[in-house]
Amino acid sequence: MEGLGMRSQVGHVDFYPNGGSDQPGCHSSPFTILPRIGIHRAARYYVTCDHFRSIEYYIDSIRPPIQPRMGQPACQMVGVACRDWETYAQGRCADCSHPGDCAAMGYLSDLNMEKGPHATKHEYYVKTAEEEPFCLFQYQVLVETGCGHDFCGSVADTASGFNPGVIRVELQTRAGKLARLNLDDYADAELKPSAQYVYLATSRFPLDEVRGAKVWWGYSSKPEMAAELRESATGLSLKKIQVIPIDLPEKIKRFSIPEVTVLCGSPEKVIEKNQYLELTINSC
Repeated sequence: MEGLGMRSQVGHVDFYPNGGSDQPGCHSSPFTILPRIGIHRAARYYVTCDHFRSIEYYIDSIRPPIQPRMGQPACQMVGVACRDWETYAQGRCADCSHPGDCAAMGYLSDLNMEKGPHATKHEYYVKTAEEEPFCLFQYQVLVETGCGHDFCGSVADTASGFNPGVIRVELQTRAGKLARLNLDDYADAELKPSAQYVYLATSRFPLDEVRGAKVWWGYSSKPEMAAELRESATGLSLKKIQVIPIDLPEKIKRFSIPEVTVLCGSPEKVIEKNQYLELTINSC
């Protein structure tokens, strides 16, 4: 069901969470929430969930700037100015360095918007989780493939010159948490040598103190790509992966959040299909 909001720009600042219509978690069976809120509220919530999410997002945005007892910055729903949802969801809009590039959705939305008669109006996009808390830490992920012997050697044997497949990244933080980033939601699965690919990734917790990392490459969820991978691919050469936080500049500065975490591959090693490869941190 479509949301009941307005698609056109009508406010001082306009946010379109998850594209502005279908909201994550709103299309599961009402029976999943029935024990918690009762049959009448569950039925009403199921019908109006997409629209009601705006209230829940606003409530979720009212939080202290620091997580209790952890000394870490709390999650903030950061909207990114972009021409449309598809471009944002591909990770191609992530720069918050200039005024008006990004804004906090919800309670603090007026702090980062441009003001004055010549202010530029933007459409801001942001991803949320399916259930409370809805806020997610967002990251732009840049993947650079290498030209190792196995990878480039396989190019000569294929008419199209690519290795189809998808990439998964696992990050271990100092706090012992494990983040799994699936980089295939909007991915171009044709991974060519010596090329760069951009993705949008999210996490329930900040990825600002990464202590270990490994990457997996293998079969795509698309049957036709999986068949191509089984037939032609021998290995993927990876140069490096950059994980860049999508956050407000003042927050990055205040909490000393790294502007980029670099995960380094090796030209001598290739990722065998359906296998993991350990990466080094910030030592390319």
